[in-house]
Amino acid sequence: MTDPDVTWRTYVDIRLEEMEKRTDNRFAAQENAINKAEIALSERLGTMNEFRATISDQAKHFITRPEHDKLDNDVRTLQREKANLDGRISVMVVAVSTVVSLAMSLIILGLSHVLNP
Repeated sequence: MTDPDVTWRTYVDIRLEEMEKRTDNRFAAQENAINKAEIALSERLGTMNEFRATISDQAKHFITRPEHDKLDNDVRTLQREKANLDGRISVMVVAVSTVVSLAMSLIILGLSHVLNP
């Protein structure tokens, strides 16, 4: 207190007003910081929810283990059946070739006896 005209009470009142202003400014700054944090958190949660929704949508298109096992069994069955069919066709080709060869041999033998008695 350098000014002799200022009373002790006035000095304390001035100091209290200054402290109250500083406190109000701190509370306002804290409130502002809280609001910004809430906005940032809200945006982050919104982004996370979008990501979760994307993952959830994507997961709906994935094949499940039972579906995979069934498809795997179906593919193996088809492969076995194709191999079996390929084997049958090979046997049939050999059989037809043998029959045709025998028929041609008989025809040639018959013609050779007819042409050369």
